[in-house]
Amino acid sequence: MISEYTSPGDVAVNDDETLYSLLTERIARTGNATTIAARKTGPGAWSSITTGEFHRLVLAAAKGLIAFGVGKGDAVTLFSATRFEWGVLDFALAAIGAVNVPVYDTDSAAQAERIINDSGVKLAVTDNRERYDRLDSINDRCPGLQRILMMDGNALGALEGLGVSVSDEELEARIADTHADDLATIVYTSGSTGAPKGVELTHRNFLSVVRTGYECLGEVLCDNHPRLLLFLPLAHCFARYIQYCSIGSDDGVVGYLPDTKSLLPDLRSFKPTYLLGVPRVFEKVYNAASRKAGTGFKGRIFAQAAQCAREWSRTEQDGGKHSASQRARHAMFETSVYRAV
Repeated sequence: MISEYTSPGDVAVNDDETLYSLLTERIARTGNATTIAARKTGPGAWSSITTGEFHRLVLAAAKGLIAFGVGKGDAVTLFSATRFEWGVLDFALAAIGAVNVPVYDTDSAAQAERIINDSGVKLAVTDNRERYDRLDSINDRCPGLQRILMMDGNALGALEGLGVSVSDEELEARIADTHADDLATIVYTSGSTGAPKGVELTHRNFLSVVRTGYECLGEVLCDNHPRLLLFLPLAHCFARYIQYCSIGSDDGVVGYLPDTKSLLPDLRSFKPTYLLGVPRVFEKVYNAASRKAGTGFKGRIFAQAAQCAREWSRTEQDGGKHSASQRARHAMFETSVYRAV
């Protein structure tokens, strides 16, 4: 026997709101000229994208998807590492009520085949040639898959060109026909307990946790011009969630980082105020800094600074107050070590 228990949410989501609403509501509050995203242009180099330009690209991609024949509830796969185009296409799919079925960029062709067939994917977009070839190798075993596009092959430009045949009125009608309880995405589990299972999430699911995040983590997500450097895979719900939090805030900026090969110069140039990561990433940063400090006098100072940081963090997590000696040591290491890290 199975029992189900429900409780009302703490935040309100109107029936006509969608993930796309996060973007349009931000523009209504702050205008078209604020910076919303950063595109990677080289090691440590970025170009800024305004809310107006991001919105234009989203609408152009949405028209292209409609022209291709993607209807409400149709599944589209993004098989790509985290990058700017992923964000644009994600919002375009949300706008017209299509279902984003992401595939991890590390998944094999066989894993992608199962996900695409299980969810009935109609269109797939990859980031590069290698992943394009991975899908192309299984194309004849995916009867519902009609076409594969490639971001490196100007997928956004192709969709924009295709979408010129779609009127603004048709696009607006599709946007108006998408609602909070419509399916937004199917995310497949890691498969650690068998074959991966598709988890269905609605627009309301994501909007609820995003708005709860603003209440619980407002000082991180909303205060003091927040800047997010995003490098975890957007195929994962947590990375998607934090992307939505950034774009839906008043002045959040998200920098899309396809890989972590140049993480240290990217951190220095982008200057994020917060990160979403896993322990291994931060271990690499710590180890690199430790190696640079060496084993001599600088190495001893680095070790003392690390210990001071741990003690400082434990005191804050326990809700305690820092002693005068802690504050003095922390201020000294802030100048000599922490800023450089």
